[in-house]
Amino acid sequence: MKTIIAGLLMGLIAGSVPAQNHQILFKVSRKPMESATKTNWQNRWGGSGKKVSKQMVLEIEIKNMAASNDSVTLEWYFVAKSLDRKKLWVFDSGSSLVDLIPMGVVKLTKESEDLSVRIANFPMHSFTRKEGDKVEGYIVRIIDGVKIIAIDASSQPLEEIGRNDAQLKELIDEVGSARSQWKRR
Repeated sequence: MKTIIAGLLMGLIAGSVPAQNHQILFKVSRKPMESATKTNWQNRWGGSGKKVSKQMVLEIEIKNMAASNDSVTLEWYFVAKSLDRKKLWVFDSGSSLVDLIPMGVVKLTKESEDLSVRIANFPMHSFTRKEGDKVEGYIVRIIDGVKIIAIDASSQPLEEIGRNDAQLKELIDEVGSARSQWKRR
């Protein structure tokens, strides 16, 4: 008799706890990159120096298809590639707890910090020099504790990295060329 009552109580409580069997639809849309260009210097022979900053914006939509409330963790990683070392690294990231109502949709917008490339152009010598890092893509994951429920990335290689916690940690620990230069000064 105690087992039946405990089972009934657990059944009543289960509607208010996060679902163990998640029924989630998940979509990530990449908006056009916002960029700003600033000319730092120019000489009379046509040479110039510019700083180009770019920012990535993602629109994330999560829909709970279950008949009960759910709660998951959303993680996002913005990935850059250094121009000099061709190494990937995470230049901005975050996470947040997302509460989902039955058949409800949550829409979120996530913006990366600015990432800059410095360009020096010397047309007299047919020479252009670029320094810094460029935006490479993103990884977005939905997590329940330590279990990955869903993942989306801007490319297949980034999706594979997002599925492997050790590779993702390595990407997070990698310091980009711009960051390491500023730390040395």
